[in-house]
Amino acid sequence: YTVVDQYSDALSGFSATVFDKGGVKYLAIRGTDPDNWGTFIDLIADIGVFEGLNGQQQYQELQLFFQSLLSSGIIQASNLYVTGHSLGGLLAQMLAVDQAGQIAQTMTFNAPGVGGIGAEILQSVGILPVDIPLSSVINVYAEPGLSATAGLGVMIGSTQGIYIEANLDPLHNHSAETLTDSLAVYNLLAQLAPNLDNDPNALSTITGILKASSNVVAN
Repeated sequence: YTVVDQYSDALSGFSATVFDKGGVKYLAIRGTDPDNWGTFIDLIADIGVFEGLNGQQQYQELQLFFQSLLSSGIIQASNLYVTGHSLGGLLAQMLAVDQAGQIAQTMTFNAPGVGGIGAEILQSVGILPVDIPLSSVINVYAEPGLSATAGLGVMIGSTQGIYIEANLDPLHNHSAETLTDSLAVYNLLAQLAPNLDNDPNALSTITGILKASSNVVAN
């Protein structure tokens, strides 16, 4: 991967990077940066997500950055993929709705949905759907265990659970590092058994292997 462009906004805490691999562009939106908690920048954004404000200031910066990438020709609709972890994943979901014709696929990791805790309450009484269908959006989340934000609110697109060795620390379970480690094992096992590509139960098969080999008792 080659870095093509990068933008950070100190006031809102927003940060995103564009990568290129073989002519395909990837827009990666950064999630919460613990270093910004010292200045309360990302903490304020995270509290806003919990309350249903959906990271509005950071999303405004994302929209400006996205439009500049389009106008400069750095990204094109046919070969753009968007991704983000946690808060970055929520911003990626929102962008997928606003720019549906410009993005080939969006994949998020341990991301919350829109609406925050208010949406959770409305869901519980059947006022809102569990998710907003958008076939180009896939939300990957770690399971089991408590997460800091994953799944909070109304998810945009589909969801896919990935097994991790959970512990009692929700930040460990929510960490991109924890999820990435597990995804690497999934990928390795898929390469060792390439016939899994055509198996509709491939994910559950690999999950079963990981659960059986884990030193943490899996449910």
